[in-house]
Amino acid sequence: MVSTGNTNNNQIPCAVLGKQCVAGVLITKGNIMITVKVDENEKDTEIEYPCLMISKINQTIILFTDYRDGTVVREGIGESVGYHSGSWVMGGFKPFKGSITLSQ
Repeated sequence: MVSTGNTNNNQIPCAVLGKQCVAGVLITKGNIMITVKVDENEKDTEIEYPCLMISKINQTIILFTDYRDGTVVREGIGESVGYHSGSWVMGGFKPFKGSITLSQ
């Protein structure tokens, strides 16, 4: 049972550990304790297109022009630069905070 602030059934109230995170504690049978930390900086935010996103798996950078629609601008392990798809799996990407310079 996850703690919600009361102390029934061996629950421990949630505790604020700092300005940016909240932790909850779960106690199960046999004194096994699991802590959960949520970092508020990892919240999903609405994505504005066009945008650059980087693969969470292989460091490929995609220039997205719409949801699931984008072109590879830096290859990682996988698709080559210039490869375009309209069916990227968005859960596999996070916003890229750097910059990309294209030149001939």
